[in-house]
Amino acid sequence: MKDFALKVIKSANLAYAGAIDEKGYPTVKAMNWNKKYFETPNTFYFASNHGSLRAKLWQKNPKATLYFNKGFHGVMLWGKMEVLDTPQLRQKLWTPLSNFVYRNGGKNDPDYCILKFTAEKGRCYSNFSSENFAI
Repeated sequence: MKDFALKVIKSANLAYAGAIDEKGYPTVKAMNWNKKYFETPNTFYFASNHGSLRAKLWQKNPKATLYFNKGFHGVMLWGKMEVLDTPQLRQKLWTPLSNFVYRNGGKNDPDYCILKFTAEKGRCYSNFSSENFAI
């Protein structure tokens, strides 16, 4: 099952990240992710900014989900999201797109942060069937 999950994750163009808002409702955001900066299959990194709604929500409540899909095949991961300012990660995850988003402050923009998702459990969907898997 982990091999199938990894295949779907690597083929997905977006990750859908979920957070819980201050009233207890789920919120979801599509996020670009750099496929070379994840530690298979449980740790994923995203560039973001401290001012974003989800970064603020995850700082208050780190419970999170990630969902990846390719066609009608999907992988849901449950875990924790950390909001980090680690200089090494900020440098490592910097991309040409980052130059556009953080053009004023560059790699040292105080609003630029890294989101680190660590999965605790997962579930795959394919061919009208779902199956949980351990991380």
